[in-house]
Amino acid sequence: MKINLLLSKWSRYTLLSAISLLLTESVQAQCLTNTSQYPGSTVVPTVFDGVTPNAISSCNYEEEYAVVKVNASQQHLFYSSNPNTYITISNKTGTTAFAHGAGQVSYTSTVADTVRVYFNTNASCGTYDDCIETNVIIGTNPICFLPLGMPVATNITNNAATLSWNAVIPAPGGGYEYYYGNPATPPTATTTASGSTAATSASLSLTQNTDYGFWVRAVCGTNNKSAWGMMTEFSTQHIVSRPWTEGFNTQWTMPDGFTADENYWFVDSDPGYFDGNPGHFLGVNQYMTDTYKVETVNISGVLATDVLKFDYRYFDSWDAPLPPPANDGYFKVFISTNMGQTYTQIDSIVNNTTAVWTTKTYPLSAYTGQTIRIKIQSYYTSASGFGDYFLGLDNFFVGGACTPPVVNLGADATICQGTTLTLNPGSTAGATYAWSTGATTPTLAVTTAGTYHVTVTQAGCSASDTIIVSTSPNPTVNLGADTTICNATTYTLDAGAGTGYTYLWSNNATTQTINVTTGGVYSVTVTNANACTTSDEVTVGFSTVPTVNGITATGNPSPSFEFEANGATNAEEYHWDFGHNGATATGATATYTYPSLATPATYTVTLTISNDCGEAVITTVVTVNPVGINDLGLDNNALKLFPNPGSHSVKLVNESNYKMKQIIINNILGQTVATIPVSNKTQQVIDVNRLPAGLYNVRIEFEEGTVIRKLEVIK
Repeated sequence: MKINLLLSKWSRYTLLSAISLLLTESVQAQCLTNTSQYPGSTVVPTVFDGVTPNAISSCNYEEEYAVVKVNASQQHLFYSSNPNTYITISNKTGTTAFAHGAGQVSYTSTVADTVRVYFNTNASCGTYDDCIETNVIIGTNPICFLPLGMPVATNITNNAATLSWNAVIPAPGGGYEYYYGNPATPPTATTTASGSTAATSASLSLTQNTDYGFWVRAVCGTNNKSAWGMMTEFSTQHIVSRPWTEGFNTQWTMPDGFTADENYWFVDSDPGYFDGNPGHFLGVNQYMTDTYKVETVNISGVLATDVLKFDYRYFDSWDAPLPPPANDGYFKVFISTNMGQTYTQIDSIVNNTTAVWTTKTYPLSAYTGQTIRIKIQSYYTSASGFGDYFLGLDNFFVGGACTPPVVNLGADATICQGTTLTLNPGSTAGATYAWSTGATTPTLAVTTAGTYHVTVTQAGCSASDTIIVSTSPNPTVNLGADTTICNATTYTLDAGAGTGYTYLWSNNATTQTINVTTGGVYSVTVTNANACTTSDEVTVGFSTVPTVNGITATGNPSPSFEFEANGATNAEEYHWDFGHNGATATGATATYTYPSLATPATYTVTLTISNDCGEAVITTVVTVNPVGINDLGLDNNALKLFPNPGSHSVKLVNESNYKMKQIIINNILGQTVATIPVSNKTQQVIDVNRLPAGLYNVRIEFEEGTVIRKLEVIK
């Protein structure tokens, strides 16, 4: 039970109501026998602020009591969501009743105190374990009573409804105000009412297929209004035009406009056990004595030639897809022409004990020009007394009698991973298509396993088909990386084993393995039992370790040499090392120019040839002799090198008319240790800090010739 604490203003009307209620209570019963307290702690309400009620409990049973703190000299109005709930107010120990009555009870204490509030089903102190809401309003005498209980929505159509509520006694002087709108947004004390009336009902103009909340309050005076009463939620009805088809294609979703108790009715399927016709169906599980009903959307514009059709089938809960035994279950078919306000029965159908879907057809000529709504009402019966079964409904149709289109998706199929299967139900001129995936195209391309179904509709007539698509993994094939076989004449390629595998090699062999004796590119295509294929290819080479007879050096004793491998076989790569300053080259031939020196120098040239099987190394020695030069014969006055010996740096000063361009320093072995370009034609500083101590030849090259000086480096 839920207790809300509300504050409202008083009016002279409600004072009379309270006095009348107190006088009436004196002759009514007192119910102080409930022993269960809920909530477990004392409820301390606050004065109603006109906006937000104070919730004490969302649920009490009519066999409990609540302990509530009351204020001195303020009226407390206790009431229930059920106008028939019998309420008794007692002292804190439950031994003395202060007030009692049905629906709502007013109590004013002279002192601040704690009271018990008992809830029962009637004045005989009956009990019932059904949840009710209870409330209390606190304010200065007298309080403007609010209508008890929930308003009732009737005569609901697509655009109208009638709402009625319980009258406040005595009738409020200003009548009633009501508000309707989004059920998730309740009105506050300052919300502008949607309308007002002196009566206890109101007719509303509404929007089709919309959810509404409705609230009402009493108006006791211009500035004296009760709190808003309990909300009633309802939905306006949905209308569609004929022809109309419903195949229940969306799992767990009740179609727009359908009404059913979704604790029992569902949209689903379980292939092999509970199969729709095809795909999903509307079902209800019946396992106890009860009535189970579902109502469809409203269908307008019925023609004289129209018919109502639907499929039905019973499934035994324990032995599906078999039907339940005979005399287990029946249902009735009804039609309404006033949007479900009243219905006329047109058939009663008993479980036919067949394990197939059965189509029922009814002419609708009697409903020409009208809007109809269909109701299926199912009844539980069980000859054995242990019945537990399902009723399934599918493929509702209202439209002209016609020949359904031919729909054929073919036999169940298996596709290879990574491939596409195009489902084609057949070409039907002017038809629409509804696939289980939500697609509406004439064909459907599928790449994954699953159950697919389509409903094809033409001129109001529909037909469906289902296909199960499975996927097969492609064969696994791996011939390995490209390879070279060394010092062998045969190599075996293996495409791998697999159940149902067949093989086709590029040499037309059809075995799992082949032996190759010559180099080349080999490929294989492997096919499994589902005709899925995978291909692979590999390049195979045959070779031996390379060999080379020697190196031919042309140009010796010139500083420029051309080198060529002599008698090389099976070589794939060549690597030359010229033995000078890390210089290298590739290729079967190479050219290298050594520096011109003042003294002869020898260099070891190394050639490495290689392939995937190994390598061979060979060397040769070349000698570079000095070449003829133009010695300019400059003395120490024209070309000075100082200090000499030097330890860190020396300076070269050119006072001649010749132009210096480069300085080359060689050690006593003839090896070049430094080559220095000259940017200043008249002088150059030479850094010798990194040179080891010893004697060096400094060769100064001019544009006109060369001069050589001796240099000693000391440390």
